[in-house]
Amino acid sequence: MKKSFMALLVLLILTMPIGPSFTVEAEQYTSPELKLTEVYFNTGPGSEFLTIENQGGMDHFEDISISDGENSLLLPEITLDEEESVTLAEDEGYEEVWDTEPDMVWSEDLQEKVEGDLDLHEEKGKVLLEYKGEAIDSFYYGDKEFGEKLGWEGESVQISREGEYAKRRMEIEDPIESSKEEWTWERRWMVGHSDFEPGEITYSGSAETYVSPDSSLLAFRDFVNESSSRLRVGIYQIDSLKVGEILANVSQQGVHVEILAEGVPVGGLSDNSHHVLSLLEKSGAEVRVINSGSYSPYNFLHGKYMIRDNDSVLISSENFGDTGYPEKSTAGNRGWGIVLEDESVADYFNMVFEDDLRFSDIYTAQKNHEYEVEEDRVEDYNYDPRFDNQRFYGEFEITPFLSPDSAMAEDTILGMIDSAEDSIYVQQFYINHWDEKENPYLSALKDAARGGVEVKVLMDSTWYQMEEYGGENDIIAEEINAFSEKKEVDIEARLLSSYKELIKTHNKGMIVDESKVMVSTINWNANSALQNREVGVIVENEEIGDYYSRVFIDDWIDTIEPIADAGFDSSVPVGTEVTLTGRYSWDDHHIEKYLWDTNSDGEHDRSGKNISLIFEDPGVHEIELYVEDVGGNSDTTTVEIEVKEESGSNRTHSILSWAVLLLPFIGVMAFLFKKNFFKT
Repeated sequence: MKKSFMALLVLLILTMPIGPSFTVEAEQYTSPELKLTEVYFNTGPGSEFLTIENQGGMDHFEDISISDGENSLLLPEITLDEEESVTLAEDEGYEEVWDTEPDMVWSEDLQEKVEGDLDLHEEKGKVLLEYKGEAIDSFYYGDKEFGEKLGWEGESVQISREGEYAKRRMEIEDPIESSKEEWTWERRWMVGHSDFEPGEITYSGSAETYVSPDSSLLAFRDFVNESSSRLRVGIYQIDSLKVGEILANVSQQGVHVEILAEGVPVGGLSDNSHHVLSLLEKSGAEVRVINSGSYSPYNFLHGKYMIRDNDSVLISSENFGDTGYPEKSTAGNRGWGIVLEDESVADYFNMVFEDDLRFSDIYTAQKNHEYEVEEDRVEDYNYDPRFDNQRFYGEFEITPFLSPDSAMAEDTILGMIDSAEDSIYVQQFYINHWDEKENPYLSALKDAARGGVEVKVLMDSTWYQMEEYGGENDIIAEEINAFSEKKEVDIEARLLSSYKELIKTHNKGMIVDESKVMVSTINWNANSALQNREVGVIVENEEIGDYYSRVFIDDWIDTIEPIADAGFDSSVPVGTEVTLTGRYSWDDHHIEKYLWDTNSDGEHDRSGKNISLIFEDPGVHEIELYVEDVGGNSDTTTVEIEVKEESGSNRTHSILSWAVLLLPFIGVMAFLFKKNFFKT
């Protein structure tokens, strides 16, 4: 019995686990997977802060500290799920900018756990994330010489703009050490920037389309007048007296009107803008402006949208001015607008409006200032309006998105381009080169063309968009068309013809496969995509796609015939080389073909803008030039070249010229002959 008991005891000892039951967990705990993901050390609004994220492997942490290399902050025990983060801020200034409390405030909650004065506001320094005094992650910034960098590879991060903070690119997988590359973005991350994901909304109901100048004011008036309780307006510029009057009327009728406008647009607030904002203020509307003195994380509040009664949204490419919403639809910009009647879409833009409202100030009219208000600021044009606003019923797939939050996301503009199977139509106010790389939207269009998609790009042709005056639209168009010719792909760029009688194309829209439409305020330059507050929506619906496709093609199509010009008639001697040029030919877009018939046989035997000919036969030679533009329109002209034999006087002159040249030679030959003759 005793032997049996001892044997059982030995067996139990042998089968018992060695050490406590948390041995594996404790082993993992020696290397916690914590990473610094945000660091704000710059002087500016708010307070210093940093964010730490759990990358997995465990969820309970202790003996974790933050150090600047000299002073340190010991964190209390914390529990974080995988990919969960904790934010530590210096003081309450964090909440003032972000409108939310940090998880910890180190000047209060952790005051007793600070060794020295942990301070990140210097323009150069380091942040060490430590476990038991050993660095497990790090962040180095500025141009300071650090010597050995713990857990950091290469150059430090350079940030100099007030209000900018550093954010880690978490998509870089398994880096050996932290590096500048992990913390470098195209956009500047400013304290207070929202980071909203694009929406994914499907609804059954109705939507209304319209375009400027044809039907924009009518659509605007209907949308506003149907308000019953609240109307929110987010706008870059509002200076139309008629628009102001429409909004003031509903405000006076009891609708709660809220205006959030850019306070410092390019050129400043015009007298018309001041007049309209003052009018709205007097009507009882709540009028606020952004960038008027208080801090704003955005270069410009550049959106153009309205939210009605929390159930409908109007989004447009156009400012609320006389050219975007003209009283006479015979003169104005080309712009697109859409009304989406759905609560979920309204909720999305209410979220944006409220977030931006935090950085606004109450509008204050200039006292004792008489505004020089202009009632009719639009020149006379003869545009023929032909696109009414139209209501559609059915199912709509909606993707609302924003700048700078998601304008570069793979599931918004770039994803829309990538999804194209047959066609892409782009209409943009302007497209610019980006500083350090090709415009990513333009790159995506070229990739689509390489894949067999038909791509059409229509840009504005106003003088200030041309290279001569600092613009780039003509340069971009030439580059696109050169790419098309070189790669033999179906992509073409044009500038809006002045013969369309539109003031300009101010649109920022795109259509894919004639069934997916983007209506937005985003110009295709880096500032608009990465630093402004912009709004946009992608709508997938075949009827809506057809509506905007018809508008686009109407703007695109070229019906104006070119004018061929081969120069003046001339007269030349036989055997003289003559250069003929068609460069003075004209077209409202550009001429694609220059064809020449040089022997009057009815067949084009030469091509090119310039040709050279030598005529051996005297007589009158008639040369025909045929030109054809991008729309297939053509024109023909002729030029006459009279080829003459040299006249008698000319022959005499030639003989005398040769004689003069030969006289010295004849003299020498005569002297030698005489000398040799008499010798013999």
